[in-house]
Amino acid sequence: MESLMQSFKEYLNAESYDVLEKIVGYIDTHYVMDVLFDGIDEVKFRRSGRTLLTIYLRGESIVTLIIFGKDERRQFEMVQESFSEFIQKYYTNSRTYHDGKWMYIELCDDSHLVDVLRLIQIKRKPNPKVITMCGYRCDLCKAYYRNIRKDDQRAGLSLAWRQYYGLNIGPSDMYCDGCRSSKRNAERIDHSCPVRRCVLDRGLGSCADCLGYPCEVFVQREGLCFAEAAEMQGERFNGEEFDLFLRAFDNKTRLNRLRETKRMQTSQVRQSIVAANLEVSMSIAFISPYRECSKNISPPSEPRSLPILPNRKA
Repeated sequence: MESLMQSFKEYLNAESYDVLEKIVGYIDTHYVMDVLFDGIDEVKFRRSGRTLLTIYLRGESIVTLIIFGKDERRQFEMVQESFSEFIQKYYTNSRTYHDGKWMYIELCDDSHLVDVLRLIQIKRKPNPKVITMCGYRCDLCKAYYRNIRKDDQRAGLSLAWRQYYGLNIGPSDMYCDGCRSSKRNAERIDHSCPVRRCVLDRGLGSCADCLGYPCEVFVQREGLCFAEAAEMQGERFNGEEFDLFLRAFDNKTRLNRLRETKRMQTSQVRQSIVAANLEVSMSIAFISPYRECSKNISPPSEPRSLPILPNRKA
Protein backbone atom coordinates (compact mmCIF):
# COMPACT_ATOMS: atom_id res chain seq x y z
CA MET A 1 0.00 0.00 0.00
CA GLU A 2 2.82 2.43 0.80
CA SER A 3 4.38 2.02 -2.63
CA LEU A 4 0.91 2.56 -4.13
CA MET A 5 0.46 5.72 -2.08
CA GLN A 6 3.73 7.07 -3.44
CA SER A 7 2.45 6.61 -6.99
CA PHE A 8 -0.74 8.55 -6.16
CA LYS A 9 1.32 11.71 -5.74
CA GLU A 10 1.42 11.88 -9.54
CA TYR A 11 -2.39 12.07 -9.66
CA LEU A 12 -3.09 14.68 -6.97
CA ASN A 13 -2.05 18.11 -5.77
CA ALA A 14 -0.64 18.53 -2.26
CA GLU A 15 -3.96 19.24 -0.48
CA SER A 16 -5.82 16.39 -2.17
CA TYR A 17 -3.01 13.96 -1.42
CA ASP A 18 -3.05 15.04 2.24
CA VAL A 19 -6.77 14.24 2.47
CA LEU A 20 -6.25 10.89 0.76
CA GLU A 21 -3.39 10.01 3.10
CA LYS A 22 -5.52 10.78 6.16
CA ILE A 23 -8.43 8.66 4.95
CA VAL A 24 -6.14 5.75 4.06
CA GLY A 25 -4.40 6.16 7.41
CA TYR A 26 -7.72 6.01 9.24
CA ILE A 27 -8.75 2.84 7.43
CA ASP A 28 -5.30 1.33 8.03
CA THR A 29 -5.65 1.80 11.80
CA HIS A 30 -9.29 0.76 12.18
CA TYR A 31 -10.10 -1.87 9.55
CA VAL A 32 -8.68 -4.94 7.85
CA MET A 33 -9.25 -4.26 4.15
CA ASP A 34 -8.02 -5.36 0.75
CA VAL A 35 -6.97 -2.41 -1.42
CA LEU A 36 -7.86 -2.62 -5.12
CA PHE A 37 -6.52 -0.08 -7.61
CA ASP A 38 -7.76 -0.11 -11.21
CA GLY A 39 -4.52 1.41 -12.50
CA ILE A 40 -6.26 4.62 -13.57
CA ASP A 41 -8.08 6.59 -10.88
CA GLU A 42 -10.22 4.28 -8.73
CA VAL A 43 -9.22 2.84 -5.34
CA LYS A 44 -11.51 0.42 -3.51
CA PHE A 45 -11.34 -0.82 0.07
CA ARG A 46 -13.07 -4.19 0.22
CA ARG A 47 -13.31 -7.22 2.47
CA SER A 48 -15.25 -10.45 2.00
CA GLY A 49 -16.97 -9.11 -1.11
CA ARG A 50 -18.22 -5.93 0.58
CA THR A 51 -16.93 -2.46 -0.25
CA LEU A 52 -16.30 -0.06 2.60
CA LEU A 53 -15.27 2.91 0.49
CA THR A 54 -14.32 3.85 -3.05
CA ILE A 55 -12.06 6.82 -3.80
CA TYR A 56 -11.68 8.52 -7.18
CA LEU A 57 -8.54 10.58 -7.86
CA ARG A 58 -9.37 13.86 -9.58
CA GLY A 59 -6.17 15.90 -9.43
CA GLU A 60 -7.49 18.99 -7.64
CA SER A 61 -9.69 16.85 -5.40
CA ILE A 62 -10.72 13.33 -4.45
CA VAL A 63 -14.25 11.97 -4.62
CA THR A 64 -15.34 9.44 -2.01
CA LEU A 65 -18.20 7.04 -2.70
CA ILE A 66 -20.02 5.60 0.30
CA ILE A 67 -23.13 3.50 -0.21
CA PHE A 68 -25.62 3.41 2.65
CA GLY A 69 -28.09 0.55 2.85
CA LYS A 70 -31.34 0.74 4.78
CA ASP A 71 -29.75 0.20 8.20
CA GLU A 72 -26.99 2.73 7.58
CA ARG A 73 -29.51 5.33 6.39
CA ARG A 74 -31.53 4.83 9.55
CA GLN A 75 -28.41 5.26 11.70
CA PHE A 76 -27.37 8.39 9.83
CA GLU A 77 -30.79 10.01 10.00
CA MET A 78 -30.84 9.56 13.78
CA VAL A 79 -27.77 11.82 14.08
CA GLN A 80 -28.11 13.78 10.84
CA GLU A 81 -28.32 17.18 12.57
CA SER A 82 -24.85 16.66 14.09
CA PHE A 83 -23.28 16.60 10.61
CA SER A 84 -22.31 19.71 8.68
CA GLU A 85 -24.70 21.24 6.15
CA PHE A 86 -22.17 20.23 3.51
CA ILE A 87 -22.63 16.52 4.29
CA GLN A 88 -26.38 16.81 4.87
CA LYS A 89 -26.82 18.38 1.44
CA TYR A 90 -24.86 15.56 -0.21
CA TYR A 91 -26.99 13.01 1.64
CA THR A 92 -30.28 14.68 0.64
CA ASN A 93 -29.32 15.08 -3.01
CA SER A 94 -27.81 11.60 -3.48
CA ARG A 95 -29.79 9.03 -5.43
CA THR A 96 -31.05 5.81 -3.91
CA TYR A 97 -30.79 2.63 -5.96
CA HIS A 98 -31.70 -0.99 -5.24
CA ASP A 99 -28.54 -1.50 -3.16
CA GLY A 100 -28.66 1.79 -1.25
CA LYS A 101 -28.00 5.52 -1.33
CA TRP A 102 -24.88 6.39 -3.35
CA MET A 103 -23.08 9.40 -1.87
CA TYR A 104 -20.37 10.90 -4.07
CA ILE A 105 -18.63 13.46 -1.85
CA GLU A 106 -15.92 15.69 -3.32
CA LEU A 107 -13.12 16.78 -0.97
CA CYS A 108 -10.58 19.47 -1.92
CA ASP A 109 -9.13 19.77 1.59
CA ASP A 110 -9.66 18.34 5.07
CA SER A 111 -12.36 20.80 6.22
CA HIS A 112 -15.04 18.06 6.07
CA LEU A 113 -12.77 15.09 6.61
CA VAL A 114 -13.97 14.26 10.13
CA ASP A 115 -17.57 13.99 8.92
CA VAL A 116 -16.51 11.64 6.12
CA LEU A 117 -14.71 9.47 8.68
CA ARG A 118 -17.93 9.38 10.71
CA LEU A 119 -19.78 8.17 7.61
CA ILE A 120 -17.22 5.39 7.27
CA GLN A 121 -17.84 4.46 10.92
CA ILE A 122 -21.57 4.20 10.22
CA LYS A 123 -20.86 2.02 7.20
CA ARG A 124 -18.80 -0.37 9.31
CA LYS A 125 -17.97 -0.25 12.99
CA PRO A 126 -14.21 0.26 13.58
CA ASN A 127 -12.17 -2.55 15.08
CA PRO A 128 -10.12 -1.23 18.05
CA LYS A 129 -7.84 -4.28 17.92
CA VAL A 130 -6.58 -3.83 14.36
CA ILE A 131 -3.27 -2.46 15.62
CA THR A 132 -1.08 -3.95 18.32
CA MET A 133 -0.10 -2.03 21.45
CA CYS A 134 2.98 -0.62 19.74
CA GLY A 135 1.21 0.06 16.43
CA TYR A 136 2.12 -3.06 14.42
CA ARG A 137 -0.49 -4.86 12.30
CA CYS A 138 -0.82 -8.58 13.13
CA ASP A 139 -2.95 -9.28 10.08
CA LEU A 140 -0.10 -8.07 7.84
CA CYS A 141 2.66 -9.91 9.70
CA LYS A 142 3.84 -13.15 8.09
CA ALA A 143 4.69 -14.54 11.54
CA TYR A 144 1.09 -14.24 12.73
CA TYR A 145 -0.41 -17.67 13.24
CA ARG A 146 -3.40 -17.09 10.95
CA ASN A 147 -1.17 -15.98 8.09
CA ILE A 148 1.08 -19.02 8.60
CA ARG A 149 -1.90 -21.34 8.24
CA LYS A 150 -3.16 -19.49 5.19
CA ASP A 151 0.12 -18.98 3.30
CA ASP A 152 3.43 -19.60 5.03
CA GLN A 153 5.85 -16.86 3.92
CA ARG A 154 8.09 -16.85 6.98
CA ALA A 155 11.19 -17.53 4.91
CA GLY A 156 10.75 -14.20 3.13
CA LEU A 157 10.08 -12.43 6.43
CA SER A 158 13.20 -13.92 8.00
CA LEU A 159 15.28 -12.64 5.09
CA ALA A 160 13.69 -9.16 5.25
CA TRP A 161 14.29 -8.88 9.00
CA ARG A 162 17.93 -9.82 8.52
CA GLN A 163 18.33 -7.35 5.67
CA TYR A 164 16.61 -4.35 7.28
CA TYR A 165 16.92 -4.93 11.03
CA GLY A 166 19.92 -7.24 11.38
CA LEU A 167 17.80 -9.89 13.13
CA ASN A 168 18.78 -13.53 12.71
CA ILE A 169 15.56 -15.40 13.41
CA GLY A 170 14.91 -18.56 11.45
CA PRO A 171 11.51 -19.20 9.81
CA SER A 172 10.72 -22.07 12.19
CA ASP A 173 11.14 -19.73 15.18
CA MET A 174 8.64 -17.25 13.80
CA TYR A 175 5.23 -17.89 15.31
CA CYS A 176 3.07 -15.34 17.11
CA ASP A 177 -0.47 -15.28 18.52
CA GLY A 178 -0.31 -11.50 18.83
CA CYS A 179 0.25 -9.24 21.84
CA ARG A 180 -3.51 -8.93 22.43
CA SER A 181 -4.08 -12.69 22.52
CA SER A 182 -5.96 -13.88 25.61
CA LYS A 183 -4.64 -17.44 25.36
CA ARG A 184 -3.05 -18.68 28.58
CA ASN A 185 0.04 -20.01 26.77
CA ALA A 186 0.11 -17.47 23.95
CA GLU A 187 3.15 -17.77 21.69
CA ARG A 188 5.01 -14.55 20.96
CA ILE A 189 8.30 -13.90 19.22
CA ASP A 190 9.00 -11.03 21.60
CA HIS A 191 7.99 -12.27 25.06
CA SER A 192 9.81 -9.42 26.82
CA CYS A 193 8.42 -6.55 24.73
CA PRO A 194 8.85 -3.37 26.85
CA VAL A 195 6.11 -1.52 24.95
CA ARG A 196 3.47 -4.15 25.69
CA ARG A 197 4.37 -4.11 29.37
CA CYS A 198 4.26 -0.29 29.46
CA VAL A 199 0.86 -0.05 27.72
CA LEU A 200 -0.68 -2.66 30.02
CA ASP A 201 0.75 -1.01 33.14
CA ARG A 202 -0.70 2.35 32.10
CA GLY A 203 -4.09 0.88 31.15
CA LEU A 204 -3.92 2.23 27.60
CA GLY A 205 -5.11 0.83 24.29
CA SER A 206 -1.88 1.57 22.46
CA CYS A 207 1.01 4.04 22.36
CA ALA A 208 -1.28 6.42 20.47
CA ASP A 209 -3.17 7.05 23.72
CA CYS A 210 -0.06 8.05 25.68
CA LEU A 211 0.77 11.71 26.36
CA GLY A 212 4.46 10.81 26.40
CA TYR A 213 4.51 9.35 22.87
CA PRO A 214 7.02 8.93 21.31
CA CYS A 215 9.26 7.92 24.19
CA GLU A 216 12.43 5.91 24.78
CA VAL A 217 10.35 2.77 25.39
CA PHE A 218 8.55 3.08 22.04
CA VAL A 219 11.83 3.69 20.19
CA GLN A 220 12.98 0.20 21.22
CA ARG A 221 10.29 -1.28 18.95
CA GLU A 222 10.02 1.45 16.32
CA GLY A 223 9.84 0.08 12.79
CA LEU A 224 11.11 1.55 9.54
CA CYS A 225 8.79 3.64 7.42
CA PHE A 226 8.75 3.44 3.62
CA ALA A 227 11.06 6.44 3.13
CA GLU A 228 13.58 5.23 5.73
CA ALA A 229 13.71 1.75 4.22
CA ALA A 230 14.15 3.22 0.73
CA GLU A 231 17.02 5.44 1.90
CA MET A 232 18.70 2.52 3.67
CA GLN A 233 18.64 0.21 0.67
CA GLY A 234 19.15 2.75 -2.08
CA GLU A 235 18.92 1.21 -5.55
CA ARG A 236 18.33 -2.23 -4.04
CA PHE A 237 15.07 -1.10 -2.44
CA ASN A 238 11.93 -2.94 -3.54
CA GLY A 239 8.66 -1.21 -2.67
CA GLU A 240 6.52 -4.30 -3.20
CA GLU A 241 8.80 -6.29 -0.91
CA PHE A 242 8.40 -3.61 1.76
CA ASP A 243 4.59 -3.78 1.50
CA LEU A 244 4.63 -7.56 1.68
CA PHE A 245 7.03 -8.11 4.58
CA LEU A 246 7.70 -4.84 6.41
CA ARG A 247 4.62 -2.58 6.25
CA ALA A 248 3.20 -4.43 9.24
CA PHE A 249 5.94 -2.92 11.41
CA ASP A 250 5.75 0.71 10.21
CA ASN A 251 4.20 1.63 13.54
CA LYS A 252 5.31 5.25 13.82
CA THR A 253 3.51 6.27 10.61
CA ARG A 254 0.42 4.38 11.75
CA LEU A 255 0.37 5.84 15.27
CA ASN A 256 1.02 9.37 14.00
CA ARG A 257 -1.96 9.07 11.65
CA LEU A 258 -4.13 7.73 14.45
CA ARG A 259 -3.16 10.58 16.77
CA GLU A 260 -3.79 13.15 14.03
CA THR A 261 -7.29 11.75 13.44
CA LYS A 262 -8.05 11.92 17.16
CA ARG A 263 -6.74 15.50 17.26
CA MET A 264 -9.02 16.52 14.39
CA GLN A 265 -12.03 14.84 15.98
CA THR A 266 -11.34 16.53 19.32
CA SER A 267 -10.91 19.88 17.58
CA GLN A 268 -14.25 19.54 15.81
CA VAL A 269 -16.00 18.71 19.10
CA ARG A 270 -14.46 21.77 20.73
CA GLN A 271 -15.53 23.97 17.84
CA SER A 272 -19.07 22.63 18.12
CA ILE A 273 -19.13 23.38 21.86
CA VAL A 274 -17.81 26.91 21.31
CA ALA A 275 -20.38 27.51 18.57
CA ALA A 276 -23.18 26.20 20.80
CA ASN A 277 -22.06 28.40 23.73
CA LEU A 278 -21.85 31.42 21.43
CA GLU A 279 -25.37 30.76 20.19
CA VAL A 280 -26.67 30.53 23.75
CA SER A 281 -24.82 33.72 24.74
CA MET A 282 -26.31 35.61 21.81
CA SER A 283 -29.79 34.35 22.73
CA ILE A 284 -29.33 35.54 26.31
CA ALA A 285 -28.02 38.90 25.14
CA PHE A 286 -31.05 39.27 22.90
CA ILE A 287 -33.56 38.25 25.58
CA SER A 288 -32.02 40.21 28.48
CA PRO A 289 -33.20 43.72 27.44
CA TYR A 290 -36.73 42.41 27.12
CA ARG A 291 -36.57 40.87 30.57
CA GLU A 292 -35.14 44.06 32.01
CA CYS A 293 -37.87 46.07 30.40
CA SER A 294 -40.60 43.72 31.59
CA LYS A 295 -39.53 44.25 35.19
CA ASN A 296 -40.49 47.95 34.89
CA ILE A 297 -44.04 47.23 33.82
CA SER A 298 -46.43 47.23 36.78
CA PRO A 299 -49.12 44.57 36.79
CA PRO A 300 -52.70 45.83 36.47
CA SER A 301 -54.45 46.61 39.78
CA GLU A 302 -57.45 44.50 38.75
CA PRO A 303 -57.61 41.43 36.55
CA ARG A 304 -58.37 42.28 32.98
CA SER A 305 -61.51 40.73 31.56
CA LEU A 306 -61.57 39.31 28.07
CA PRO A 307 -63.61 41.20 25.51
CA ILE A 308 -67.06 39.78 24.88
CA LEU A 309 -67.21 38.56 21.31
CA PRO A 310 -70.46 38.64 19.39
CA ASN A 311 -72.19 35.33 18.81
CA ARG A 312 -71.25 33.81 15.47
CA LYS A 313 -73.99 32.24 13.44
CA ALA A 314 -73.33 28.71 12.30
